[in-house]
This record gives sequence, structure tokens and C-alpha cells, in this order.
Amino acid sequence: MFTIVKLFEGESIIIQSHPQATVLVGWIFTKSILYTFLAMFLTIWSFGFFGGTFGFYFGLSVEDFHPISSGVPVAIKVAAIVFPLSFPYLYFLQRTFQYIVTNKRCIYRGGFIKRMEYSIPLHKVTDVEKSENIIENMLGVATVKVFACTPSENFSFFSRQPSEIVYEGLSDAEKVADVINKQILLIRKS
Repeated sequence: MFTIVKLFEGESIIIQSHPQATVLVGWIFTKSILYTFLAMFLTIWSFGFFGGTFGFYFGLSVEDFHPISSGVPVAIKVAAIVFPLSFPYLYFLQRTFQYIVTNKRCIYRGGFIKRMEYSIPLHKVTDVEKSENIIENMLGVATVKVFACTPSENFSFFSRQPSEIVYEGLSDAEKVADVINKQILLIRKS
């Protein structure tokens, strides 16, 4: 399941994890519904923006066309397509996420359409936060956020490295947060 990560000299993997499958239930209530409402909004907006063009294709005259009353039925059909299609997308997305903590950095890898890899050196980590929303609490998973602060990240809008990495859907979130905090202490002592 895990792909090989290129490690630096003297670097070793301490813990490697991925989101649990139960996180998909939470994503239905967050990501799937968001994608659906966004698709519906864009459909209704496009009917208003392009106006008579859509009316012509649907056999309406200019006098009969009204963007809202014409766009809402189409937006509902779009939602009926987008909502179920978001499930396989989220399933494959969840399977690509990889969370790695080494003795030198925290690494996030994943992405279905666009593959990404972020890493934060442990000596730049300023805070580690473990949190659970209501849905995550019911599912028995949690989120760990690793925050870092560097001058280039604070003042540059186009910074390539994020100021945080999010490890979402972990069943062992407490263990991951403890490992990160212990590694930070070891680095600061040396």
C-alpha cells in the first residue's frame, strides 16, 4: 500500500500511517455535500450568466427563459450525478494518502488527480494539534495538524511549502502526535 519515500542521509521512518476507511463516512458529510452544492451553484450561475444560450438548447424562447426557474431543475439533475460520483473519487483519494514521520521531518503524500508531497522539518515545527469533530468522534478517528513557521512562509503568498500538514482520519492520532512531539524534543535537545 505504501510507496517508497526518498529519505535523506541519516533519516529513518519512525511511524507510517494512512487515513482509516471510516473517514469516508465523514467525508460524505463534508466533501461530498460541498462538491454537490458547488456543482449546483455553478449550474444555476451559468444559466444566469449565459442566459438565452441555454434556453435555446432547451427549446425555450427568450421570453420564456428565466435563469432560476430554468436552472434549478438542471442543477438538481447535476446534483444527482455529482453526489454519487464523489464516492468513488473520495474512496480512491483516501487510499492515496500517506502520513510519515521520520526522525527529521513530517511528510504528507497523496492525491488522486494531482499528486502532492509536503514535508516539514521537525526543527521548524511550532505546534502539534490533535482534534476531533463530532463526526470523527463518532467514527473513532481524529486529525493531527503539524504547524511550522518560517519567515518565507509567513510573508510569501506563493510559498511552495505549506505552514501546516494535516494527517486526517487517524485511528492512532494520539500515538502519532506523541511520536512527533518526542522527535521534536530530541532535536531541540541536540
